[in-house]
Amino acid sequence: MKKIFLFLLLIPFLLTANDMDKDKTINNAALYKEAVKTTKKLKKTSALSLNNKRINLMKELQNYTDCLSYVTFEDYLVSSEQQSLEMERTIPILYYYRNAFDTILDELRTTKASKNSVSVWFLYNMGVIVRTPSGCYGIDINHRWAEKLEPYLDFICVTHDHGDHRSEALMQAMRKANKPVLSNFFKEDKMHCSTVPTNYTIGNFSIKTDITDHNKVLLNFVSVFRIEGDGFSILHCGDSNFVPTQYVNTVGDVNLLVFFSTESVIGNQIIGADLVMPDYAALAHFTELRHRIDTSPRRYPLIKMLNGASSINCEHTILPLWGEKLIWKDGKFQ
Repeated sequence: MKKIFLFLLLIPFLLTANDMDKDKTINNAALYKEAVKTTKKLKKTSALSLNNKRINLMKELQNYTDCLSYVTFEDYLVSSEQQSLEMERTIPILYYYRNAFDTILDELRTTKASKNSVSVWFLYNMGVIVRTPSGCYGIDINHRWAEKLEPYLDFICVTHDHGDHRSEALMQAMRKANKPVLSNFFKEDKMHCSTVPTNYTIGNFSIKTDITDHNKVLLNFVSVFRIEGDGFSILHCGDSNFVPTQYVNTVGDVNLLVFFSTESVIGNQIIGADLVMPDYAALAHFTELRHRIDTSPRRYPLIKMLNGASSINCEHTILPLWGEKLIWKDGKFQ
């Protein structure tokens, strides 16, 4: 990513300010139709090319998000099947949320693993699904329909016990199918539950963990996962607060680093000599819909993530959106 070019692109990117959590798009059929068009246009762009077209579409997506109350989103999560469909047909960001999931599920169902490449999907919030020639795993999978992914996953990792990073239904479905759930809190899988740095081997995959702080209050709360296998490596940091001394077991070169930092002074603490040297750094945890718009620092707007991306100490810093897929082949994403 060209840092100067990115900075220039960000200048015209303006947010729609919201000082109260009130819905502004309920039953807005016209805006819903625009959301459908925006989604189709976004699918023709790539996370690897942050051009004006993509940024303008991301601005539209942010506007949809700013109009949705966290209360309405919570209602949506517990609504009936019919009610959820009706909400998705009238609330733009919920349409996008569902469409992203359906896109990934359809691709998992219909696309076979390649012998020469690795597929990486980005789900809601910090969810990542990786399919290699010999297996498929997920990290921080959270979605209303997450349990539908169980048949396609060999194991899952959950960085910490927060509702926007885990799915109880998916974890239970994995255990029912006798598949590993790696975490520091889910004691129903005692073999893969650890509150100290640990190494695991599952099939062709080597998994290493470190235990890190979430913030100054939730200490030793987040497990970071380094997974290697079939020529591809990923380090997923969850909501780690990036204390360098807590990264001992998971350091080293890595193909993909996934983290939430919007400020280079924080994220760059682990990117450098003797710590983590990523080929690609992917920012996640943006527009998390459970958080309040006006008071929660965790509902990071896309503009803040973009500004953070421009200052991360990695040449290939990307901002994948929900439902997007990247292919790792010949040592790079394409």
